[in-house]
Amino acid sequence: MEKVKKVKSKQRKIIEGVLTGIFVAIFGFIAIGMIIGLATRSSHYGQSLPYGFGNFVVKTNSMEPDIMTDTAIITHLDKPADIYEEHLKNVEFNKPIQEEYAVKIQAASSAEEKADITLEMESKLKHIDVTFMDVFEDYGPLPDKTSSDPILASLDERTSNTGMVMTHRLRDIKKVERDGATIYYFIVSGTNVKDGYNSKKGQYQVFTGSQLLGRVKIASPFLGGFFAFVASPWGLICLLLIPALYLIITSTIDIYKTMKEKEEQEEKVLAAVSSNGSATLDGLSNEDQERLKAEMLQEILYGDKNATSKQEVKTEPKKEKTKEEKKVDSNSSLNEISLEDQERLKAEMLAEMMKEQK
Repeated sequence: MEKVKKVKSKQRKIIEGVLTGIFVAIFGFIAIGMIIGLATRSSHYGQSLPYGFGNFVVKTNSMEPDIMTDTAIITHLDKPADIYEEHLKNVEFNKPIQEEYAVKIQAASSAEEKADITLEMESKLKHIDVTFMDVFEDYGPLPDKTSSDPILASLDERTSNTGMVMTHRLRDIKKVERDGATIYYFIVSGTNVKDGYNSKKGQYQVFTGSQLLGRVKIASPFLGGFFAFVASPWGLICLLLIPALYLIITSTIDIYKTMKEKEEQEEKVLAAVSSNGSATLDGLSNEDQERLKAEMLQEILYGDKNATSKQEVKTEPKKEKTKEEKKVDSNSSLNEISLEDQERLKAEMLAEMMKEQK
């Protein structure tokens, strides 16, 4: 029995086409971004920034409690001019808050109390965190000691260059016109005022737009943990096992479906035979049964080719049958059975053969 192929509906074809198009578009977008990132690495100190986006993992506690150690951050390389304009708006918003807390910090009786007040103030301010390569060689402009920001006014010790990627909070931007060009100097420091590495009281870093790698858009400890897991041996094993398990499961399902379809086809054949009625094999001789089996085998093996061979046989001149052959034909019980019943008997024999195989 031939398996009938299911014709996909027009709606299903459209859905599959749309999904395939989306997958190809996403894959192409990612591939092009990776190529761009690799091609422009030399302009960003070896860091890949596809479409201006970068991902980094914070390795020190200098930004705690806002950004914890091993947190993954997603950055975007915004224009220095855009960051400058937003910083000016933040200054206006933060000014009354900073003035209020400056008085509290001044009145604090201990360094620990000052640190707590400072952290409380930080939580209420609008701020910008930036990622940069700490390789700026010039000294750069000094922090504004008259600023209403108590943190900016306290910065007096610039740290030496580390040659590493760093993420710190923007404290001020100095805009300088030089030789017809605009240079933006970013003054930054950490937020951990208690025990932060490279963010002790008064320490800061300075760099220009050339060393800027991006502004922090997302900071996620969960994403950082995922990156760390993927980089671990167990993570690599899982990445290899998941596709393998998927292939095993899908293959098992396909095999099960194929076997199920075969059983259903056999059940249909048996049902068709049982519904055909009175034709049985009981009244046939062994010779006739063997003859039916041979004809059925020919049809199974050769299909339509057998019909061609029968036509060729018919075109040959008829030979006179021997007396023995005539005797066999006269005694054959198939002479009394119609062609329809003979076909039905073949179907019954096929069903019985299937039962025997089971």
